[in-house]
Amino acid sequence: MWAIMRDPKAWERAVEFVPERFLDKAAAVEFWGKDYEFIPFGSGRRLCPGPSMAERVVSFVLALLLHAFEWRLPGGVAADKLDVTEKFTTVNTLVVRLRAVLVVVT
Repeated sequence: MWAIMRDPKAWERAVEFVPERFLDKAAAVEFWGKDYEFIPFGSGRRLCPGPSMAERVVSFVLALLLHAFEWRLPGGVAADKLDVTEKFTTVNTLVVRLRAVLVVVT
């Protein structure tokens, strides 16, 4: 398994941690198809349940957050003036963070 994920024919700089490699060509790779670069997700009957579960859970969690919080723009900034520039890290975040205020639902 270690050798498959570090195959220099499949990945440029295969032994280095380079998360941005998944932004270009590799972003189009289907991890449940016949592209074996993502073999840790398994295949066939042994396919990891995570990808399909994540697709469902993310939208559910987003709906819960939208329902439970009152969302406002920081510092009275107008919507068209809000800076939505992202910082690229292992988890992309906004440069200007939004704040959430709990709303009691009765």
